[in-house]
Amino acid sequence: MSEIYSKTTVESEWGAMLSLAKVYFESYSQKKYEYHQCLVLTTANGEQAVCPITANSVDALKSQACSYIESLIKKYKDNSIKKIICMWENNTIDVPSLNFMKKLCETNKENRNAIVLLNAGTDVYIAKKIVDII
Repeated sequence: MSEIYSKTTVESEWGAMLSLAKVYFESYSQKKYEYHQCLVLTTANGEQAVCPITANSVDALKSQACSYIESLIKKYKDNSIKKIICMWENNTIDVPSLNFMKKLCETNKENRNAIVLLNAGTDVYIAKKIVDII
């Protein structure tokens, strides 16, 4: 399953999540990291979690992203994820790490159907299920 969005249509479906990630980066004034991204997840219940990830190595990035899954399990009874945005500091929307997606699916099999928003060109976005990405 893939759904294509223009800049205008992505705002209606994903706008709140995109805003949360952008607000995080606008308010962040610490030192620059080699890898700096913000994951925004929406649970099946509609709750949203903002997970900032800062690291100076790929291994540290993967480890920190996976540690957020453990905190999600503790914080939310329903750890079924409906939507995911992974934004880099330059506002590029990207796929979360493979380790993150695999661990998310191990936590709850329903998470295979979580939808990830991705850049697909200038002002064009595509939404794909984790199962289709992996």
